Amino acid sequence: MRLIDLTGYIQDFSDTAGLIANLDVVVAVDTSTAHLAAAMGKPVIMLSRYDQCWRWLRGKVDTPWYETMRIFQQSVPFEWSEPVNCAGRALKKMRKDKSQGKVLITG
Repeated sequence: MRLIDLTGYIQDFSDTAGLIANLDVVVAVDTSTAHLAAAMGKPVIMLSRYDQCWRWLRGKVDTPWYETMRIFQQSVPFEWSEPVNCAGRALKKMRKDKSQGKVLITG
């Protein structure tokens, strides 16, 4: 999977929204970018800290706030391998599902 850094093209939040509109999926930590993408209905894979914010309902992969967001949380402080590996598997599944005409993401 190829990653491209487009931050040099972003001047403001409307540029961020424009970029998100052209993406298949957004992978982010709990930031305004993750919230914006989910509010726009884009699939979002969010990596969350061990002591995640109350709004993400500890222990859940989905959220009532955003239908298209999936949350992968650390189980141990400072250890990101588990949530990153889960996010990678979710991306692979999304790619496979997209090739089969499916569009929703699952945890």
